[in-house]
Amino acid sequence: MDKKFFTEDDVKNTKDGYVMTEQEMEQMYSRGADFNPNDLPDVDTLVEKIATIMEFITTDSMLTLKKENEDDYKIKAMKQFPEFSDRYYSIFQKVINGDDITPLCRMLEMLQKVKKGNISIDNAEEIVGNELEKEFLHPVLSKKQIDDLQVAKKQLKHKMK
Repeated sequence: MDKKFFTEDDVKNTKDGYVMTEQEMEQMYSRGADFNPNDLPDVDTLVEKIATIMEFITTDSMLTLKKENEDDYKIKAMKQFPEFSDRYYSIFQKVINGDDITPLCRMLEMLQKVKKGNISIDNAEEIVGNELEKEFLHPVLSKKQIDDLQVAKKQLKHKMK
């Protein structure tokens, strides 16, 4: 595949996935000198919208629809919140699927701190990344694998400077 952008179907239908080059990774994650925390989404608005979505999907009619036809349930939720479901697709899917949004809440908390200038975006990313690593990776890795992971992280961090 020689594309710059991929649809969800492209990703689902590929047999061996897509591996990004280091240059592509840097371009994707580089914020550059023009990064402005004020350009980040408004956390209070996001939280309010998530709460509204949760209220909507927990109504009796939506819970019944989810039991009877999950596809129709998702379509109805997406039609009710088209802008949010398009702009924040992954967040929307986590919410309507009933996934644990505790990590999302932590990310939003860090985002709020970045917007207020209490912490840099790099520090926020590192804090959230370390928390997720400890919660999800450490329980399934051996001590040696965890040690190797820490070494690799240090090398990558040094390389990115």
